[in-house]
Amino acid sequence: MLVWKPLYWDMAVKIILPKFWDAAERLCVKRAAEVAELPMRTVQKLIGKVSDEYPKICNAGGGRKPYWISNPEIDEQFLDALRDHTAGDPMDEKIRWTNLRAWEIVEALKDEHGIEVS
Repeated sequence: MLVWKPLYWDMAVKIILPKFWDAAERLCVKRAAEVAELPMRTVQKLIGKVSDEYPKICNAGGGRKPYWISNPEIDEQFLDALRDHTAGDPMDEKIRWTNLRAWEIVEALKDEHGIEVS
């Protein structure tokens, strides 16, 4: 019996089919990550597709530190800049408001304490 075989069958089996399979597998992993509400890398680790021998792209603790870590007095300085422009609720001392606009608060922090904010 003669078996029909396309001219480029070897290419299809060696090149196209693995790419199709990889794409289908990535789609399944992506969908599993969405359903489980987990990062894709975590799902890939769970199914054994990613090993821990590869380093992460970013180093832990990298990047700019938050301003309140580099300047822990920022809360007191902010309240000091608003002191003359603040009113509050006489029944509840936790509630306060100010009549300054955002750009005026920025200028007050810069003039009084030398803090540059955006």
